Amino acid sequence: MRLATLLLPTILLAHLCACSGPQVMVCEQSEHRLALMSADADWNQPDALIWQWQATDSAAIESAHRSWFNHPTDAKPVLGGDFVLTTASGGGVALIRLEDKATVFYAYAGGNPHSAELLPDGAIVTVSSSGNSLQLWRLDYRNSPIQKVEVADAHGVCWDPANELLWVIGGEQLHSFRYVGLEGIPPLQWTASHDLPGKGGHDLQRRALSDDLVLSTVDGVWLFHPQTLQFLPHPLISNWTDVKSISEAPLSAPAGSPTLLMQAKNFASADPSADAWWSDQVLSADHNWTRNWVGSKFYKARWWYERSSSKKFKPRLTIGVGFAGWLGVDPD
Repeated sequence: MRLATLLLPTILLAHLCACSGPQVMVCEQSEHRLALMSADADWNQPDALIWQWQATDSAAIESAHRSWFNHPTDAKPVLGGDFVLTTASGGGVALIRLEDKATVFYAYAGGNPHSAELLPDGAIVTVSSSGNSLQLWRLDYRNSPIQKVEVADAHGVCWDPANELLWVIGGEQLHSFRYVGLEGIPPLQWTASHDLPGKGGHDLQRRALSDDLVLSTVDGVWLFHPQTLQFLPHPLISNWTDVKSISEAPLSAPAGSPTLLMQAKNFASADPSADAWWSDQVLSADHNWTRNWVGSKFYKARWWYERSSSKKFKPRLTIGVGFAGWLGVDPD
């Protein structure tokens, strides 16, 4: 048993590396799990599931805290895709290593966390919608955030390395913050707010091929230019409504890989005005790619960055919740 335990991370990493085709990470709420899926497979077949994580399987998460990870709301690739940064409506935020599913860090952000971001020095920020807050966390201290900023209906957060700004979307505005480091007073400093072109700001990502941002509101999908501070309709999907996540293919993806979207649908009610937040399918902006998983409840879907065991990161900090490990500099 001990030998099998020691070999498990190696066996799992070999399996992950063998699945070298395009992959998609989904927040699947019916089973409160993160699932890494083969983009080329039929998602209703067992071999489509490459990797999955549930808090109930994590020894590092105390049993009383596992409900914090019910209904996952985001899962972002960080540190070259070797780690996943996740949030959940139950209140939790966690940093998980794919190789062995180790929970490197977790905390209770509360207030329905909708997204998180890893900053260049290893700090984590979370945004909570009903909590109306942006919170900053140290990886070596999970009892409470070191800073909390009020942001109405906060739903999305994105680090912009080109302009060294943290962007936060919520309600009817897009906000920018300067991050001056954990020793700053305060570490996060508000710089500006911009009125969104629509209501209900939701997802927020940096584009793969430019320094622009792509974002969704209840009634559309938009691009934002940090230099000109202009919002423009997305050229392909500007009229898509209730988009919970947008994921443009990473630079490592094959040329022509489509933009993926998770568009909420309401299967429980014939009333189109009823609240909808999930779907059992992920689809592409060009309508040429669709994956359905019977019985699933997807909330967000992200292309997964190519992993490489040979990729090295400059050591920057040591962290540990029950163990220590090196992380890298660049969140991407």
